[in-house]
Amino acid sequence: MGRQLANKWLKTEALLGNDSVAAHIPQTRKYNSESLKQMLHSFGMVVIKPVRGGGGYGVIKVTYSGGTYSFTNMSRRSSFTSYDTMFRALNRTKVGRPYIIQQGIHLARIGGRPIDYRVKVVKQNGKWVYRAMVGRLARPGLFVTNLCKGGTQLTARTALSQSLSGEWPGRNGRRCVN
Repeated sequence: MGRQLANKWLKTEALLGNDSVAAHIPQTRKYNSESLKQMLHSFGMVVIKPVRGGGGYGVIKVTYSGGTYSFTNMSRRSSFTSYDTMFRALNRTKVGRPYIIQQGIHLARIGGRPIDYRVKVVKQNGKWVYRAMVGRLARPGLFVTNLCKGGTQLTARTALSQSLSGEWPGRNGRRCVN
């Protein structure tokens, strides 16, 4: 049986060690003021997450646009005109444990709600084996898609058909119309 790797920093390092996967991993750094500021100015949106944990607990979206810094914790958004003021408020908001910063990803949406896709793989006899793929739709008003935060799990087929518009390649290369 496989084991879950709870440390997000170690997960990221493991994924970056695989050349076929590394190019698809969002930029990730350990949380500190300088890295956060650099990443915000580069990407406009980042997500900070506790290194250990799950279920969307402690996850905060941080943005920079038009000279305004903001962060969203669950459904509560706070905005600031100064990076230093925002950083101090962010440190009071986040739980007191190590964090990582990840490049923000603009997710597909269904009915205005973010959706992401989770692929489950396990290592079996030394080889990675695909097990399942599902879509997870955020609860209205939230940006995290975790089920324990009120998200809804959808089959990959249902989620993809609802979140994609126009044509998309189906099985065996056939074109499907959404």
